[in-house]
Amino acid sequence: MKGIVIGFALIVCLAVGSITYGTISYFKEMRTNTLFAGLDAIAQQNYSLAAILLTQSGEAGDVRALEFLAWLEACRGNYDKSFTAASEASAKGSKSALEVMGDLALLGVGPVTGAVAAVSYFNQLVDSKHLSYDDKNAALSELLDRALPLARNRTDYLDLVLAGMDYNSPSAYLHLGDILFLGDGLTVNTTEAVSLWQIARERGIKQAATRLAGVYWHGYSVEPDRKQAYELYEEAANNGDPVANYSLGLIALRQDGARPAGTAMRERAEFFFKEASREDYAPADVILGILCLRDDPKGTGLDRALNWFADASRRGDTSGTILYALMQAAGVGCEKNTDAALVLLYDESALGSEIAAKVLEALSKGEDPLLILEQALTLAERIMFGDIVIKEGAAEAQLYHDGKEHAVNYYHKQGNINLIDPKIYQIDGKYLIVPSIGGVLMQSEPSTGARLFAFTGQNPRPQPPALPEGYKGQPVTYIEPFIDTGSRVFPAPQPQPNSSVLPE
Repeated sequence: MKGIVIGFALIVCLAVGSITYGTISYFKEMRTNTLFAGLDAIAQQNYSLAAILLTQSGEAGDVRALEFLAWLEACRGNYDKSFTAASEASAKGSKSALEVMGDLALLGVGPVTGAVAAVSYFNQLVDSKHLSYDDKNAALSELLDRALPLARNRTDYLDLVLAGMDYNSPSAYLHLGDILFLGDGLTVNTTEAVSLWQIARERGIKQAATRLAGVYWHGYSVEPDRKQAYELYEEAANNGDPVANYSLGLIALRQDGARPAGTAMRERAEFFFKEASREDYAPADVILGILCLRDDPKGTGLDRALNWFADASRRGDTSGTILYALMQAAGVGCEKNTDAALVLLYDESALGSEIAAKVLEALSKGEDPLLILEQALTLAERIMFGDIVIKEGAAEAQLYHDGKEHAVNYYHKQGNINLIDPKIYQIDGKYLIVPSIGGVLMQSEPSTGARLFAFTGQNPRPQPPALPEGYKGQPVTYIEPFIDTGSRVFPAPQPQPNSSVLPE
């Protein structure tokens, strides 16, 4: 009898155990299937459904779902939801969400914020991988590169760049060079900036060649060397840098034979500008629009110019916005729409454009928008072909020319520049209605491409978590925000023309 009881008890225990195991297995399979369905929804760009499914799987205890949910919501801009999911995943031992938490710290989300907190999160993530010294530095460099556009203030930006220098990040040499070249939070030191850019170039940062090209073209801390500058611009352009392509286009426009449409030199210049535009460099759109108006002022050139200026405006370019607004105000290439023009100019002036503010003031006083447009285009054309100069040197480096700080000591002044004063300049015997319109072609000289810190408002770009074992769907990648760049279609990139435009 006793044996029967014991046997019965064993059977009951085994049955309960089997039921429990089966139940656990069932729920584990359910939450895994829900996770997989969420990943499928991401691949199908149904992000709202993906968030619902990942939340359900995470609430059922799947840490992997929380990792993907944190990543997804960060990419979508739902930062509080992202931090909640990342915190829950981290509390359950996950390290994958630490990059998301670092990115969010830079955006001011979470109990600790700023660059110091972000670097701490990144270090925790890399330390969990037990990498070699060199691999750890490389991993941290990648994390910092992805996080740098998220910096909300100059202090965080500088801290991230200096952290990148600590970890020997190639791009950090470029950014610190920019900071020292422009005096952006640190004292100007052009000699050190050039040294940093040289290291960045040696380590494969394509923009560094453009920086050095601009330095040699204009003579910032070095003797001007136009031949070396041109070769550096070519190097950077061949690697796809839009600023280099734009600078080569300007140089080509200022050579003999570039003025008439259809000549080899003009086609060469347009090739470079179109390559720059292909990389979303809006100043190239402005130049191409001006060339359309110059070559065909009464035919299809009007429509094409309007489209180029509109594209530049959509990309945030002040010059393109002002010219587009003036065409609308004057009814050139489109129906006259003064209200729309004034709104564009008002918005641009609110962002700090003095030129837009002056044009807005002139139009509000009843000045003729067509005359302002004609004067702006005439000035831009003369500047574009190098006939006159409004501001000497690269647009981003005006502190070397206006006596600010001690940057002027680094500039090697050049001769043969037809520098004019727009306040007394006349076109067809008339003074400029808006003298500051002379600066409408802002990128009027070959550039270094060096950039001041500016908060861009970008969404984070963290790496997605590793795909879970057993998932057979498409790889999950960064969710790229949709940006309307217009309806223009370019042909496939063509080889660079062989003819040289080496300056004298």
